[in-house]
Amino acid sequence: MQRFTPNTQMMPSNMKRSGGGYIMRHSPAAAAQQPRQRRMSEVPMLKKKNAELTLALAESKSKLCDAMEHISTMTSRIEDLENDLQITLKRIWSIRSNWFVR
Repeated sequence: MQRFTPNTQMMPSNMKRSGGGYIMRHSPAAAAQQPRQRRMSEVPMLKKKNAELTLALAESKSKLCDAMEHISTMTSRIEDLENDLQITLKRIWSIRSNWFVR
């Protein structure tokens, strides 16, 4: 329950304390309803945009998952090739060292 201030008969919520007294706050203009009406008319457009963005996000997520899987496959392939290279180099050095020993 709000009480009225004694001198102005205004609600305290409409008053602002300043220094030793109160100052009346300006009431919002009636035009403040226009932005709300405009925002309400934008709701269908925003819902459509949200649906488009949700679909784009799902597609991007799918592409990202595919790319990550491809990267994982390629990384494994690189590791296998590096191991094969090391084995081949060891064989070559082994053959060379045996060739020089003879």
